[in-house]
Amino acid sequence: METGGRSDVSFAVPQSDYPDIEWPAVVNGKNATLLALQYQLRDTQWWPDADIKAHQFRQIEHLVRHARKTVPYYAAHLDEAVWAKGLNNDIWQQVPVLGREELQAQGENLLSSAIPKEHGATTDQQSSGSTGRPVSVRITELHGLFFAALNIRHFQWQGLNFRESVAAIRAIRPKEKDHVRLNKPIPWVAGHASGPMHLFDVVLPVSQQVAWLVKQKPTYLLTMPSNLKAILDYMQAKGLSLPSIRKVMTMSEIITPELRNQCTEVLDVRIGGSYSAYEVGMIALQCPAYDHYHVQAESLLIEILDEKNQPCDVGEIGRVVITDLHNFAMPLIRYDIGDYAEVGPACPCGRGLPVLKRILGRKRNMVTYPSGDKSWPVPWLSSELAPIAPIKQIQLTQHTRQEIEVKLVTDRPLTIKQQGLLVALFQSRMHHPFDFKFVYVDVIERSAGGKFEDFISLID
Repeated sequence: METGGRSDVSFAVPQSDYPDIEWPAVVNGKNATLLALQYQLRDTQWWPDADIKAHQFRQIEHLVRHARKTVPYYAAHLDEAVWAKGLNNDIWQQVPVLGREELQAQGENLLSSAIPKEHGATTDQQSSGSTGRPVSVRITELHGLFFAALNIRHFQWQGLNFRESVAAIRAIRPKEKDHVRLNKPIPWVAGHASGPMHLFDVVLPVSQQVAWLVKQKPTYLLTMPSNLKAILDYMQAKGLSLPSIRKVMTMSEIITPELRNQCTEVLDVRIGGSYSAYEVGMIALQCPAYDHYHVQAESLLIEILDEKNQPCDVGEIGRVVITDLHNFAMPLIRYDIGDYAEVGPACPCGRGLPVLKRILGRKRNMVTYPSGDKSWPVPWLSSELAPIAPIKQIQLTQHTRQEIEVKLVTDRPLTIKQQGLLVALFQSRMHHPFDFKFVYVDVIERSAGGKFEDFISLID
């Protein structure tokens, strides 16, 4: 575990490329590059904010020069005369923000025609489309190495012993189907000697997930926050325990304070969260000492902007706009990823990496009032729903400024009294007398990427 800038190396032994030389490991090729990145990341996390920003701008100058020469979209949108003056904050604010819809519309116009050969082969990735039309991006092997290095940083920050076992309950990719069917583990730390990671499909019933965890006895659990909540609710209802688990790691969704408290109560462990996206990789990691997140500034420049594209101050909530510093295959410069976050103050831990106090999700997760104003709905708790009715799944979808659909999975329809109690709870959370329509279904599906959203607004 990292303390004062040092790490416990017994947790992270590199995988040697020489079978008869296990320690100290002798590493070649990509894994050697990965170790070199880690070596730098141990130092740069402690740099002052000003030094980090200066190096980000130096890297962006390389990125912009490449984009202007080889990417049709940027050749048309980045004025040569402006960039000839050198990069500074004033010039940076003149660069247009790239929206999600514009990224989708431009397609191949955002692809580089001359990717540096040193960056390796390219791969096309596509988001799950949980928020509508999927987004496709092209990344390089080098970009993948940055993701791997930051993932290792995440594990180290959270004090994980790489030789221990992990149970990962998430969406299963086609190439992983046999691993799940045979319960065949895979390594879970790139370039390092690591224990086994066993995979389980998040779409299977929670009762099966918990039974599998009881049998597997993992040291660490990796899953989505919504699925973790379902597991904890089930365990509480059944009076079960999982004493082998020493840490829970989450991904893809928002962690609420209530979920953190519930995890401590049920499993007696702390959650370690990460914030990432298909388009850009690892965005922010939870601080080792606090619940807020540190932006991974060695890989991305993150701006939190208001509706006028002006930087938000500490305590303000705005749009997450990202510049990927190292993807030369499909440069994303000032890309509005569609999420919202709250700017945090400098962290007492001493790291110079910028702080996101909260990550709130996407605009479509905001409730829209008849006036047109929007806000984040205060989440409801399982402990509040349980006394009203035995609800297995619930999801709210706003169709108009006054009507919200309540989709429910239950053994039997709710009584008029139970529906009234639910309506009263939701209206108190949203501070408005919305009209609620109840719809009963057999199951509420997760997205292809395994995500689940409690509240969805279909209003632009």
